Amino acid sequence: MVIPKKAHLTLHQKIWWQKRIIRHDKWVVHTAKVHKAKVVKFHRAQLHWTKRELQESMIALASKYVSLAGICASCWERVATCESSLGTGHPIWDIDSGNGFYGGLQFTIDTWIGAGGTRFASRADYATREQQIYVASGLPLSNWPVCGASY
Repeated sequence: MVIPKKAHLTLHQKIWWQKRIIRHDKWVVHTAKVHKAKVVKFHRAQLHWTKRELQESMIALASKYVSLAGICASCWERVATCESSLGTGHPIWDIDSGNGFYGGLQFTIDTWIGAGGTRFASRADYATREQQIYVASGLPLSNWPVCGASY
């Protein structure tokens, strides 16, 4: 059993298929006496790597839903408006400024990596608003010397 080759599966669909494949592989391994040795060996290996893929998918799913409880999201929204609005009055969360700063809060790659942002995305402009605010909340406002000074 394999995941169907579709153009794009949502994360929930991928997890559903991974769980289904794991159930099937466990059944094949459990009933090994009625299957050829080659088949059982394949399903044992597939069971191992599908479990690992499922674990990665579950982490990805959990990281999509970041809680901003206890974080002043509106404060960070104002900092992001100052940093990345380009005069529109609204932050642009997926901006690549072309000057080494990324996302609504204009993270450098080093700051993003150092603050643990790579658990969400490789660069800040690939992360959601909530993820960027969550990462920024662990940093001092002095990282934003102009826009963060008033908050």
